[in-house]
Amino acid sequence: MVSGACVIDSESLIGTIEARFPRAFGLEMEAHSIYAAVECAIGLKPRTLVIKGVADFGDGTKAKPVQALASVGAYLTYRAILENQYLTVGA
Repeated sequence: MVSGACVIDSESLIGTIEARFPRAFGLEMEAHSIYAAVECAIGLKPRTLVIKGVADFGDGTKAKPVQALASVGAYLTYRAILENQYLTVGA
């Protein structure tokens, strides 16, 4: 997954990004904001993990059931990470 600071709505720019990152499976911008905020933090930088459910192709079409499924998927991923961390720390 690649992340950037702006909305990409140009086919040629998408092609450039795909050429630069051929193994990327998605493009988004929200995670970039989180990482940029952490980078600007004063003092000790917090550890950061972004888990994001992807629900569309960024083409303006939205499907509520798919958005709900993406949210549940992100939640379950986060929960599994926390459960695994707890088991690792508690062992």
